[in-house]
Amino acid sequence: MKTSENMPAFKFMESFWLDWMSKDPASTSWNWKADAKQRGDNGKKDNLQDWNHDEFVLYLATVVSKAKSDWGIKFTFVEPFNEPSETWWEFPGKQEGCHFSVDTQQTILPLLRKQLDALELQDVAIATSDENSATEALHTLESMSSNADVMGSFEKVNTHGYQGLEAYRGPDRGGLKDLTNKLTKSLWDSEYGEKDATGLTMAESIGLDINEMGVAGFVYWQALDSGGWGLIQSNPGDKWIGTPNPKYYVMAQYSRHIRSGMQILASDDAKTVLGYDSAKKLLVVVTVNMGDAQTVTFDLASFAAVAGPINAWTTETSGKGALYKASTVKPSGKSFSAAFPAGSVMTFEIEGVTLAA
Repeated sequence: MKTSENMPAFKFMESFWLDWMSKDPASTSWNWKADAKQRGDNGKKDNLQDWNHDEFVLYLATVVSKAKSDWGIKFTFVEPFNEPSETWWEFPGKQEGCHFSVDTQQTILPLLRKQLDALELQDVAIATSDENSATEALHTLESMSSNADVMGSFEKVNTHGYQGLEAYRGPDRGGLKDLTNKLTKSLWDSEYGEKDATGLTMAESIGLDINEMGVAGFVYWQALDSGGWGLIQSNPGDKWIGTPNPKYYVMAQYSRHIRSGMQILASDDAKTVLGYDSAKKLLVVVTVNMGDAQTVTFDLASFAAVAGPINAWTTETSGKGALYKASTVKPSGKSFSAAFPAGSVMTFEIEGVTLAA
């Protein structure tokens, strides 16, 4: 195996740099690849030898099976690719990776489904293809959509929320949402990250992904990472963990209040996320103010009943104000107003809310 001098030491692992606990390998094993490297000589060409397709899917299914039988870990999904269409997986590099053409992806997906079934893992679904952006995910899905065998092999579409290393701001959120709905597939933003430590960019992205792309899941890249990339500052290579960025508390506005099983309601503001718990009659509103301090009024006239009370939490992303301040807001009939600090994220939990029939 040829090793890259640029690969950080903490990424070196037993068994050819592969994390055998992972359901989402960034690369296949080096000895199955065309050039015996974790990144290929030509990032535009398939780098998994075609005679090793069966070996690759057997490896994936075996890890999932062993995790279930020996470790008591049950995977819900297995994803065989990571940004497969990208052309930057070339030797040498700092991250393992492997280019797969769309045609090769379409070959591997049914093979993986067959191998999972052979190991009695019918309850484990497949996700694909973790492309770098919604634009690339849409292109890949469009290319696959006419192949019935491929469409029948997977249940979830994963996309990453990047354009390179920047947050995705392209035009194809709506197109990807429409196509996944048409194909009756669920959709996740399975990897998102950027260097804005304030969390404002992330908050805007969460709103856009949920409201315009219709994602059922939003996954942050690494909770612990250096600079603004981490929710908490950390240098993995130095084994150092520092203080939380404001971004950590911004994420908490969403993850602590919009809970699993809640219904996501349509919002007329792409940056405002609405979650509803019908059992508790609880409406959750999470929204971001990207600009100067202002007072915002929320109109809840479309709901059948709004009783209150209203509890609120505020994160000021400058790092100089409240990071997670709790307060209450007084309702006025079916509306309420709140004062937003500059560059802030606020959550409102409104009790006694009933949806209109």
